[in-house]
Amino acid sequence: MTLHLTLDIHSGHAALTPEGDPAPVWEGTLYPAFWVTTGGGEPRLVTVTGTRTDGDSVELDLGGFGSGRAVWRVSETRLDLAELEVEFDDPQTSIVDMFFGVRPLSEGERDAAPDLSLPFWPDWRAAGFCVPSGRPAPAQSFFRRWDLGHARLPLGMFGPAMGSPYAAAFPRPLWAAALGDDRGWVVAGAGEVPDAAMTFDVRSTSAALRWRYREDLWGAPGPRRRWTDPLRLTWAGTAWDAYAAYFASFEVRPSTADRAAASVWNTWGDFRNGHFRLPEVADAAADLAADVLVLDDHWESMVSSGKPHTGRFPDFDADLAYARKLGLRLGFWQSVGWIDDPAAVGLTDEDLLRGADGRPRRANWALDPRDPAQHWCLDPSSARTRAFLVQRTRELVQAYDPAILKLDFGYGLPGPDVAAPPTRRCAASGSATSCTAS
Repeated sequence: MTLHLTLDIHSGHAALTPEGDPAPVWEGTLYPAFWVTTGGGEPRLVTVTGTRTDGDSVELDLGGFGSGRAVWRVSETRLDLAELEVEFDDPQTSIVDMFFGVRPLSEGERDAAPDLSLPFWPDWRAAGFCVPSGRPAPAQSFFRRWDLGHARLPLGMFGPAMGSPYAAAFPRPLWAAALGDDRGWVVAGAGEVPDAAMTFDVRSTSAALRWRYREDLWGAPGPRRRWTDPLRLTWAGTAWDAYAAYFASFEVRPSTADRAAASVWNTWGDFRNGHFRLPEVADAAADLAADVLVLDDHWESMVSSGKPHTGRFPDFDADLAYARKLGLRLGFWQSVGWIDDPAAVGLTDEDLLRGADGRPRRANWALDPRDPAQHWCLDPSSARTRAFLVQRTRELVQAYDPAILKLDFGYGLPGPDVAAPPTRRCAASGSATSCTAS
């Protein structure tokens, strides 16, 4: 079935319609909308419309808050917002979020809205949504539009950072989501990796793409912003083919490493079930002709120590020698985001991610602040943190000559809402709060 995409260059309203069928597969707004603060005031929504056109270029009006320019490029099965530039009249404007697919609620719509925490609502409409592994199991990738309720699915940030369960962290990053039905699907995503946390936000039965910038916390670069390819759409008869077209639109760089083809036995399942008898695990890996035995979480004395847990593995070196005798190479799980005892390795609060209140941030698998299993979060901007990670890795490589290092925890770090740069941290003392640069 042939699908046709139409775009009103002035309003930004678009629709994907099957040939001979007037009912859209998907429809909604393609111009961005900005949730901003100005000079520390209350957030407000800045909407965008097109004014004059000059070929593919469209001059933009930001509803009295500024101006901009967009360049659209379209082909038979693809639409790109190739260039986007906006300039706010007030130089103190900070972007909290950039959305594709929202518009303000009218007075009548507000009377019917189940949630009035925001004065706008997503307007991308379709019978269903598809985000691969959007819920705990890979099979849970397709959803009727009313299945998710109010949900935020991470597309570029791994799960916990944006409040989604760890089980929904695969496969990531996607940078895109699909909307449609049995007649066809459209995939909407980023044409370049965005410098923001990216999510697919569903409210009731409508959806939008969201870029979480939090410039009100992290600082704004000035009144002018530029994006290259912030939005790319591809479409096809199935979600699979629409995703295939989306991913095929990017440059493919051939792999030059043979290690990517190695057969790996990972001990995550064994260790999680309390099975720490490494010789037995090695026997199973060898029986299945694995190339590498990777020791996952729980092999260390504490998260990020780089040292074996001698209580769980009293004969650690002998066990590794046995695995090598079976022809197995070795690999090791390494956290690059969590640590259990910073002081034990010479780190302080200054080397941890901290909130605007100056307090170090913690994280856990369950995303539950009341879960007793908590880990401190390392700050990669700290020179001491980087030196620690380098030294820990060198010692591990020198001691065990691993074939693989499994570097983990992009999904276990706080998102931009709860961590803050050093220049914006505040220290509370009694009833007074002072903010200092560090």
